[in-house]
Amino acid sequence: MKTLAFIIGAAAIGGVAYYFWKKNNAERFWTNNVKTIDGTLNFDDIVGYFKSKDLVQGRDIPFMSKDGASEQFFKKTHKKFPEGKDGYITLVLGVYDESVDNIKYAQILYVKHLDEKTKEIFGEEELVVLS
Repeated sequence: MKTLAFIIGAAAIGGVAYYFWKKNNAERFWTNNVKTIDGTLNFDDIVGYFKSKDLVQGRDIPFMSKDGASEQFFKKTHKKFPEGKDGYITLVLGVYDESVDNIKYAQILYVKHLDEKTKEIFGEEELVVLS
């Protein structure tokens, strides 16, 4: 009986520790990957970001998300969309790893302007999956 109580107690402590580790890890995830661009972001730069990552086809899903995508972004990534910065468009470039249901890579960009190609790709959408 004591062994069972010990196992249950250890599992509870482990669960609480995991919760706080996950919470702190998510906060570091956003704060360590932020850049501000005081000019125009070109779609070629977005493509370059994804090409610099070691992506596995069929598992890793590249996406980009912009201001206003809060609810849709959270449903897909399980993370809160980052807060905006006055005078800038908030953009998230990320890679969703389908095998573990989590974001593998992410870059938060605060940009003044998007080029025409990026605007065209977004269209009326706030979250776009790239292929």
